[in-house]
Amino acid sequence: MNNNPYHRLESNLKRVDFNQLPLSKDFSLKSFNNERYKEWLKDKFLPKTRLIIQPDIKGYTIDIFYKNGVIVKAFNSKGIENSFLIRKIIAIPSQIPIKKDIHIRGVLYGFCPFRVGIIFSLNKYLPFFRSIQLRLYFCAFQIINSDQNHYNAMHELESLGFEIPDFEIINYINHVDLYRKLWKEGKLFKKYPTNGILVKVNSKKLQKLLGENNVNYNTGIILR
Repeated sequence: MNNNPYHRLESNLKRVDFNQLPLSKDFSLKSFNNERYKEWLKDKFLPKTRLIIQPDIKGYTIDIFYKNGVIVKAFNSKGIENSFLIRKIIAIPSQIPIKKDIHIRGVLYGFCPFRVGIIFSLNKYLPFFRSIQLRLYFCAFQIINSDQNHYNAMHELESLGFEIPDFEIINYINHVDLYRKLWKEGKLFKKYPTNGILVKVNSKKLQKLLGENNVNYNTGIILR
């Protein structure tokens, strides 16, 4: 019996090629402002399919790479390396209790009248942000190099010390409309600044069958 609490996670991690890193700037999700998303769902999935619904948080997507439990690289949504600044953000664990390489994607956000993105421009802005007591949060939502399904991966992230977004699990695609309505009425994911809701497949196996890989992310959509 293996006493390592992270054995399952580590056994599902694929090697990270630091010369060819899949970054958020290379990904885009379909976005729908109207009812056409129903056609997309019917075309992609069976009526009974387990889906995850989570907030599309307003903020800046960050890719963080850990090696031997420490941050070695971090990129913002423009592909700019920012590990020096990322290490200064309290909301992001500077160390995690696993040794295998792991690639974590999440969103950095804050409640402030100023643009959070400025923190990625020059190091000289850090004292300014401290002076206005900007509270930055980091919500991790994906382990890129893991073969686990979404639900298990989210709980692994939480066990590593990351904040994860609230999410709902549904088993039928026709339930999506209810959650979109709740979000539009301000009754869902109220604690986050949001652009919409993200609907994605829970099963990693199904994601692969639908053709998802490092350059093709076609198993999720954003609804506004």
